[in-house]
Amino acid sequence: MPVYAWVADLPSLFQKPEHCLGMSSLENALSCISPPVGLRREAYKGNTTAVKLFLDLAVPHAYPVNLHGKDWNGWTLLHEACSEGHTSIIELLLARGADIESRNTAGFTCLHLATYNAHIASIETLLAAGATQHARDLDGADVMYTARKQFLVAKTDTLEHRNKKIRFQKILDILRADLDGSADGKKFLNTPWSQHERVVT
Repeated sequence: MPVYAWVADLPSLFQKPEHCLGMSSLENALSCISPPVGLRREAYKGNTTAVKLFLDLAVPHAYPVNLHGKDWNGWTLLHEACSEGHTSIIELLLARGADIESRNTAGFTCLHLATYNAHIASIETLLAAGATQHARDLDGADVMYTARKQFLVAKTDTLEHRNKKIRFQKILDILRADLDGSADGKKFLNTPWSQHERVVT
């Protein structure tokens, strides 16, 4: 499909703010349906060229693209890219001002998603851009806990599974190194079931 094929659908999307019931203004309605599904699809698939072209074609007050806009699950474009490990799109979106700490409805940050799916390069990119691994999802799990849990439950019955477990071990090493080099130097105990303040040692 040509890149321009889904760009042609923009006018019909932005002419129907009634899709976002209860919005008090046109601006809020546009925020609700932006970014469009076509752009989300390309970010999820890792089509960097299409995503960049779409963002370059976007014109404020005509076809705006809200990088902070979320779908019904609370996912932004950055969530889509991080869940699939598309590092080039992650870098592009961050350069355009995407919110690195945005959370979905489960409380997952982009770093949570990259960690859960064992995308090492994406994790390194997010940490280098300033993502915090202390954010906790709705179950109280931070990024380190998520990595540990995925490492423990990872299977080893096939080569693919064993390689994934190795990636989780490397992720744990990366996260520990990030904590050791943090400015405050604090060590955190993972207490995912507690809704109280974190225990600092």
